[in-house]
Amino acid sequence: MADDTVVRRIESELRAARYGPIIKAAFTTAGLQLSEPQRLILVLRHEEDLQGVEIARLLHVHPSTITRHLQGIYEKLRGQILATLEAQHHLNAPAIEECLAEILAQPGACVPALFNAPAERRAAFRQLRAKARACVAR
Repeated sequence: MADDTVVRRIESELRAARYGPIIKAAFTTAGLQLSEPQRLILVLRHEEDLQGVEIARLLHVHPSTITRHLQGIYEKLRGQILATLEAQHHLNAPAIEECLAEILAQPGACVPALFNAPAERRAAFRQLRAKARACVAR
């Protein structure tokens, strides 16, 4: 019998091959709906790998504020991504569940897709990343 870890890895690779481009497109669409402060918090959390307490210190807010913002951002992203998968890509419930499983299996691969947008949005993302790095350097 095959090792469960190997089976899960193969399943994840199959999901990524089947749904990867669709997931990235849905994340890109969702990223367009976020405000600059929301994107900055996501960059600090996922690109700079900072914890909520560290982000709060950098932004001069209480840690619970960052926790609430992240919860709201994740809810907004989830809603937008699900709507995009259903409406634009015409996926049914089982296919959407497979996409969600892939997102959960590879979360780090999805965040950059939030900022894969037209050139002006990519430039804005580079500026956000520079701001985030400047915050971290302080």
